[in-house]
Amino acid sequence: SRNFLVEEFWALIILVFAIFAVLLFLPLILVFVEGFAKGVEVYLAALAEPDALAAIRLTLTTVLWVVPLNTLFGLAAAWAIAKFEFPGKNVLFLVTLAILMVPAATLLIPLFVLLRQIGLGNSLVGLALVLSLAVGLLLTAAAVAVAEPPACCETPLMSCERPADAQSG
Repeated sequence: SRNFLVEEFWALIILVFAIFAVLLFLPLILVFVEGFAKGVEVYLAALAEPDALAAIRLTLTTVLWVVPLNTLFGLAAAWAIAKFEFPGKNVLFLVTLAILMVPAATLLIPLFVLLRQIGLGNSLVGLALVLSLAVGLLLTAAAVAVAEPPACCETPLMSCERPADAQSG
């Protein structure tokens, strides 16, 4: 009876990996099949267009900023949190986890407003900072704390009216 359970367990694992492989690789295969459907020449001609070259350049530039920033800040933060005991260590860890639990789409408006206010809107540096997870976490916390919602975001739970003391200043 125990041997039967072990065989069922492995059969289930193989089934899950098979489904995962189909869901992962089938769309990838279909992208390449459709991309090369009209021939390699059409594909290469599309890559040579100015918009495609600009997109490739933007991607490579962003990667050259984001990977080192993530590595540097991620390693430094992980080392400091693991190595030292300091007041607020647990709070810092919980705030970091809480920010990671918030869907990224809900953070876009505060990040956009913050980057625009500090002059980094529509810039490669602003893009790299947002995409760098460690720096992005700091920016997100700052953005949520200081950014005012635009007028279009007024909801029953969030009003766009400023406090009386802020209006007089």
